[in-house]
Amino acid sequence: MITVIETGILEMRADTVSDEILEGHFRAMEAWAANNTEPVGFLVTLAAVLEMSAAQRRRFADFQVRMQEHDRRLTVGVALCAPNAIVRGFVTAVYWLKSPVYPHRFVQSRAEGLQWLREQLAKPERRPSSAPP
Repeated sequence: MITVIETGILEMRADTVSDEILEGHFRAMEAWAANNTEPVGFLVTLAAVLEMSAAQRRRFADFQVRMQEHDRRLTVGVALCAPNAIVRGFVTAVYWLKSPVYPHRFVQSRAEGLQWLREQLAKPERRPSSAPP
């Protein structure tokens, strides 16, 4: 599920992961990115990452590669809300397969993630054109 939290911040979360859900996410994000022209930050809740198979983690790494051009230009950061060290380890493993081109940070809470993303968006070179100076 992808939700707009506020200008420039999207939240992504899933309670479960299946091949169909993952592929649907990839299609939706690629379609969205094709039309997005504004800086954006992502708050990602990682509770379901423990369910991902090795094949699904590889497909996610491949998706990261496909999104690189957009992410390099417009992703100001990804706040990763990980419930425990095991989940952080899984995400780290995916990032070992392909390092992200955007800043990222593991956070303990949604509030911490939103604060960090707001700070990233507030940087003059990253502010969305619709945000006040």
